[in-house]
Amino acid sequence: MSISNLYFWIKQYPWTQVASCLSLDLDTLQSLKVEYGLRYNTTYKKVYPEIANDPYLPDLDDNPYITACLLGRFLRASMNERRPNLISSSLTRLDEIVSYRSSYRCVDFHVKKGQGTTLYTEIHNPGAEMYFADGGRRDVNGCSYIVGRLGVCNDDRLDPPNHLRAAMFCIDRVACELLHRGICEDLNPSEGGPSLRLPKATYILNLTALSDDEIGSVSGTGYGASIKKALRNSGVTETRFNNPDDSKNHKGVKPHLTSHYSIKTGMQCLKEALRLLTHMYPELLDTIYFHDAPWWFHPVFKVFSLWVKKDTRRKFVFVKKGKGAEAFKRTVGIAELSKDFGGLADSNGVDDFIKNAIKKYDEIPVYGS
Repeated sequence: MSISNLYFWIKQYPWTQVASCLSLDLDTLQSLKVEYGLRYNTTYKKVYPEIANDPYLPDLDDNPYITACLLGRFLRASMNERRPNLISSSLTRLDEIVSYRSSYRCVDFHVKKGQGTTLYTEIHNPGAEMYFADGGRRDVNGCSYIVGRLGVCNDDRLDPPNHLRAAMFCIDRVACELLHRGICEDLNPSEGGPSLRLPKATYILNLTALSDDEIGSVSGTGYGASIKKALRNSGVTETRFNNPDDSKNHKGVKPHLTSHYSIKTGMQCLKEALRLLTHMYPELLDTIYFHDAPWWFHPVFKVFSLWVKKDTRRKFVFVKKGKGAEAFKRTVGIAELSKDFGGLADSNGVDDFIKNAIKKYDEIPVYGS
């Protein structure tokens, strides 16, 4: 093989590997690469000057391998959504993501120290009420997985703009970490499945109610039944820090999307979070587990499952209490699974896992290391 042919093969290898891994047409992926390179240098740099420091939107010339992994996710998402023109729909999504990341200043999530404390805690970001985080544990493929404890979220105090910014910070950190892992070996593939994959995140939402005297103390301020009863009997009424009708004087970590100021708590806020997650971070999540779901959650689930596409709905899995070790064995394993779910790792506590995540989030991340 000549030197020129070897150089050409090296340049092409990431694209052929990603195309093979995701069962994509190589020519389609190559065409998207050309369009992305043109837009990055002629448009994206102008409308989003900070793009050079954004780890989610790599420069094609500087990092072709990670760019191939990113564009592969976009094409795969377009295929799963059965878009008639894969390249056009992928580019439309890219344009929208660049606009979102510019106006939302997503680059701040990665270049500013102390973001965990800033975004998760009441003193800096009132009403964040964060109940999920990546505490640093890994699944069977070495990928981050997210844990949530819905009971620590106090909906009476939740502030939608502040909560959504903290939520997208968590998602953004995980998305960039997994993107920069490139392609990884699937150590526990499904029968007949590929041995290589783009790394994805698992999310375990623990729906076990807080005990009577338990209370969130890190970000979320939810509490158990005894505390709730005592507050009600004492006549205490909880109020939000911000007036939802006064966006001008809104306290919290900014910027916010303008539309977030008019969002209500509850299902409306959840719907917007799902929209951002599925549209701005395509092909990020692998499986979403609902652990120990109470009776009231099932009708809620039926509603919000209609907000996502069929491909995403297939990722939802219910796990009964006491069945975690078996249910999570293939994806998460038990070595780094909390004993709350039947694993061998330390308990997550009420919200100790969020406290651990904040320590990690406070450091400026180094991706691909």
